Amino acid sequence: MIPRAALYLRQSVEHQEGIERQQARTEAMALSRGWDVVDVYADDGQSASKDRGPKSAWARMLQDAERGRITHVVAVDLDRLLRSQRDLLTLIESGLAVVTVDGEIDLSSADGEFRATMLAGMARFEVRRKSERQKRANEYRAAQGRPVPGRRRYGYEPDNVTPRPEEAAIVQFMFQSLVERGSVRDIAQTLNREGRTPTTGSERWSPRRVRDTLVNRSYVGEVSHLGTWTKSTTLLPIVDADLFARANDILADPTRKTSPGAEVRHLLSGITFCGVCGSRMTFMRSYRCRADASHPSINKPILERIVMNEVTGALLLGPSAILPATTDEDDSLEAVSAALSRVQKQREGIMSLVREGLADAAAERPALQRLKDEERRLVARRDHLAQSSVAAEVLSGLKAHLFDGHNADLGRSAVVKRALTERVASLSLHRHRELIQLLVHVTVNPGRTEDRVVVAHRVVTTLNSGEAA
Repeated sequence: MIPRAALYLRQSVEHQEGIERQQARTEAMALSRGWDVVDVYADDGQSASKDRGPKSAWARMLQDAERGRITHVVAVDLDRLLRSQRDLLTLIESGLAVVTVDGEIDLSSADGEFRATMLAGMARFEVRRKSERQKRANEYRAAQGRPVPGRRRYGYEPDNVTPRPEEAAIVQFMFQSLVERGSVRDIAQTLNREGRTPTTGSERWSPRRVRDTLVNRSYVGEVSHLGTWTKSTTLLPIVDADLFARANDILADPTRKTSPGAEVRHLLSGITFCGVCGSRMTFMRSYRCRADASHPSINKPILERIVMNEVTGALLLGPSAILPATTDEDDSLEAVSAALSRVQKQREGIMSLVREGLADAAAERPALQRLKDEERRLVARRDHLAQSSVAAEVLSGLKAHLFDGHNADLGRSAVVKRALTERVASLSLHRHRELIQLLVHVTVNPGRTEDRVVVAHRVVTTLNSGEAA
């Protein structure tokens, strides 16, 4: 059977001419051996020392090999194909026979596989040794109070020591604007409107990039060494230490929303769902489906009255289910918020070491992923506890009445119901929304009657249809 060959082409910098030369050389080798060239897989502008993602030509080639579409791979040389033993093992396990034009490896034979393993090990050794030398050099510079080499920091010349006057003035503007107006998003919009561009990457300022600038202690003349910031002997500060502290106090405020988006002004906007497609509904003269204007819509006063009646009923009839059953201090809102803060600081510390070249990004990736997963879990738990605290706040002043005497007519007690209704009415819009999200899930189906509004109780489930009995 004629081998079905794939041509794998790769270069770190996008340059079509280089890819074309690689294709010509690999295609000539495949044809000289009488192989049928099935496809060409080109990663133009992709460093092989970094992970090649699921959308890369490398990943597509491995998928085609698994399906049996190709049997052989031809590349120009070892460096074009792989940089680690992991990549080599992936190719070996795929069952592909691999050859290079320069004759460095030939996985179609046992001798070639052994030689390739040795070459990949040596390449990995050189990468690790270079990384260790660089890390030691960076640690020495940082210990001496000198910044480590790296890409140019916005506000400084390429030496990352001498301020660049025009950009330094913009950095000062960013800190001053945050102190005066408190909005990272407004700063980004102003810079983009004025045509100011960051040092590298995107041509626009994002709120995240602005925030990263505002928390970078390099701007007050400090350098990072093993996760600790110390005063530099050479780095000239751009921002006054007092201004930096005031700006970072604002950013550290736990009540701030880092990505607030548009301010919500309607009670059920974004937390009510379309019964046809499941999309969220927003207020546009009435509550309507975001995805399709032909889907259900409903008058605002009608929907809000129905939902708030259900919420009040849940508070009145299910206090024992709503009020926190645990007194575990480690699971309190304060404890979870503190734990979240610690995890976020750990992540930032590791990321700071990576940015400064004092830690290897690939080696730290598992720890960063673990901390990210823990952060998501703590955020979800914090939000749930915050919502639960609203219900506890509403019910706290009515506990004696709600639990006194196991009154069978409690749900019809006019006094308790009136007190509860007044307490709920006194809440802010934000607290109302938290309470609704804790207690119910609201869906609006097609139709004209009020029964098209389906309120499913999350906590007091006995109020759901079919469960009351």
